[in-house]
Amino acid sequence: MWERIRKTVQLGKRQGLRASTSPAAAGRRRPLVEILEGRQLLTASLGALSNLSVPAQQGYQLPLDGSGNTDGTQTYTVTSDNPLVKVSVAQGPYWTLNVSHQAASSSDISFSGALVFQLFADLTPNTVTQISNFTNTGFYNGKNFARIMNNFPGTTDYIAQGGSVNPDGSGTSPFANFADELVQSIAFTGTGQLAMANSGVGTNTNNTQFFVTTGTPTFLDYNHTIFGQLVAGSNILGQMTQVQKSYNTVYNETSLPTNPVLINSATLSSSNVNGVVHIDTTSATAGQSANISVTATDPTDGSTRTETFRVTVGAYQGPTSPVINFIPLVSNVATSTNGNSPVLVTLAGKSGYPNTSTPATLAYAIATQPAHGTLSNLNASAGTVVYTPNPGYTGPDTFQYNVSSTGPKSSPVRQTSVNATVTVNVGQAIVNTGAVRQVADVLIIQAQPRATGGGNTIRILQQPDPTSTTGGEKIVVLVNGQVDQLQPSTDSLVQIMASGTKANTSITVDPNVTVPVTLNGGHGRKNRVQAGGSGAILHGWYGRTTLIAGDGINEMVGRKGHVRFKATSATVLAYASNANPNLSNFLPTPSGGTYYRFIRGRLVAVKSN
Repeated sequence: MWERIRKTVQLGKRQGLRASTSPAAAGRRRPLVEILEGRQLLTASLGALSNLSVPAQQGYQLPLDGSGNTDGTQTYTVTSDNPLVKVSVAQGPYWTLNVSHQAASSSDISFSGALVFQLFADLTPNTVTQISNFTNTGFYNGKNFARIMNNFPGTTDYIAQGGSVNPDGSGTSPFANFADELVQSIAFTGTGQLAMANSGVGTNTNNTQFFVTTGTPTFLDYNHTIFGQLVAGSNILGQMTQVQKSYNTVYNETSLPTNPVLINSATLSSSNVNGVVHIDTTSATAGQSANISVTATDPTDGSTRTETFRVTVGAYQGPTSPVINFIPLVSNVATSTNGNSPVLVTLAGKSGYPNTSTPATLAYAIATQPAHGTLSNLNASAGTVVYTPNPGYTGPDTFQYNVSSTGPKSSPVRQTSVNATVTVNVGQAIVNTGAVRQVADVLIIQAQPRATGGGNTIRILQQPDPTSTTGGEKIVVLVNGQVDQLQPSTDSLVQIMASGTKANTSITVDPNVTVPVTLNGGHGRKNRVQAGGSGAILHGWYGRTTLIAGDGINEMVGRKGHVRFKATSATVLAYASNANPNLSNFLPTPSGGTYYRFIRGRLVAVKSN
C-alpha cells in the first residue's frame, strides 16, 4: 500500500482591474498562489488472498496482511457462502517477541527484529491466559530459542523452540504445569503456527516452552496445543532457521544455536493492523467448497478493503486415531410422500472419528419442526423419524436435525454436529377414484359422471417406480386432480384405454408415456383429447371434440358431431364421419366420411365415401 499525498493550488483573490502603484498597497498584496500542506489519507489495507485447499474435518489459520495501513489499527470481518465451511475472525491479544542474534563465525548471520503473533483467546483461552501471565511477569525477557531443528516434516521445514529456563532448553520452570487445549479445527495445516511444547500428549505438561513452525508437521496434530499464528516477522523466522548450530545434549541433536537467538523482550498489545481468520472445516467433507470474503476496515476514516477467495475441501490429513473426539457429520436428506400419507425418514449422520473401527455412539435430535406437518416416533439411536403432512397440504416441507456423539475418547465428552435439513416433497393424496382398473395387460380408465355435475379431467403420467429394483417405471393416473391408487408398472401393460363421459371431458397423455393408448372423447358437450409420446388412436364421438396429436405415431377419428384435428407429421391418418348409420329394413347403411393425411404441414383430404 502506498501513501497518497494531496496537494492543491488555489488562486489568490482578484485585486481589481488596475494594479495599484502604491508601495504600501503592493506590500499588502496577497500571493497569487497558495500551496496547502500535505495531507496523508488514511486507508484500509489487506494483502491479496489466494485460493486454498483445506483438509476435511480440520481447519486452517489464515494470516491477514494489513501492513499497508500506517494508522496502526484496523478491524476485520469475514463471511462464507457455505455453512459447512465456517469462518471467524480470531480474537485475542498480539504477542511480540523482539529477537536478535550475533554471528558466531563468518559463515553465520546476524539479525534483529520482531516476531508478532495473534493469540487465540477465543479457542484456547487458558493457554493464552498462561502465556500472558508469563509475559507480564517478564519471564521471557532475556530467554532464548534453544532448539532450531529441521525435519518438521521436511529437510527445509523447521521448528524454533524457545522459552526454556536455561539456554540449552533445560531447567525447571517456576510456574505450574497446565492442561492441553486440543481443538479439532486447529491442526498443523499451515505455517508460522505457535504451539506449546510438552513432555508427551495427554500428560498436561504445558509450561513456558513453545515452538513456531515453518512447515506443516501434521504428525504432531492434536499432540500439542496450537494457540497462535505468526502475523508479522516471517523474514526474521526464516533467518532464525539459518543460524549456525551446535550439538544439544538435552535433545541429542544438532539444534542449539552456537550463539543464542535471544528474546530481548516479550510484550502484549490489544490491536494490530494484521489479523487471522479461522477456517473451520470440521463439519465439511472432501469435495465441498466455499467462497470466503474478508473485509478490512480502518476505524479512523471508515475506508474498507475486501478480498475474496475460494476454499476447496480436500481429504482429511490428520492422524487415524486422534486423542480427541471429533464432531459427527450430517448430510441433508430429501424424500417424498403423498398427501395424508406418513413417511419414515432415515436421517444421515455418522461418527466423525477417523478410525471407523472405533466409532462414537450417536444420538439424533430434532432441531426445528416442519411448518406443514408433524414428526413422531423419533428413534434417537437408529436415526429414524415419521413425518406426517397436514391434511390437504401439497408442496415442499422442511425440518432440521442434528446428531451428537460420545466417545471413543474421553474429551470432549460430547460433540454435536451442525444442523442438517430434511426436505419432504408432499404430493397429492392417493385415493381409489373408481375410474381405473386393469384387465390382464390393459389399463382401462373410465371416469364416472360427477354427482355435482361438471366435466372430468384425466391425466396419464409415467414416473419412476420406487419399488422397482431395476429402475423401472409406472403409470400414474390423475382423475379430477386425484391420484389413483392403482399404479401398474409399464412392463405389465401393452395398452391403455381411456374414455370420457357425457359431460365435458379432457384426456391428456404426458409426452414421456411409452405405453400405446386409445383415447375416446366424451359423448356430449366439449371434449379435449391429447396424445403423448406413444402410439395413439384418438376418437371423437358426440359433442364438440378437439383431437390433438402427440409425438408418437397417431390416428384420429371423428365419429359424430363436430371434430377438430390438430395433427402433426406423426399423424398417419385422420377420418371425419359426416353422418350416423341409417337403419333400413333393420340393416345399417354405412355412413359417409372423409379421410385426411398430413401433407406439407397441413391436413389434406385424400378420399371420401
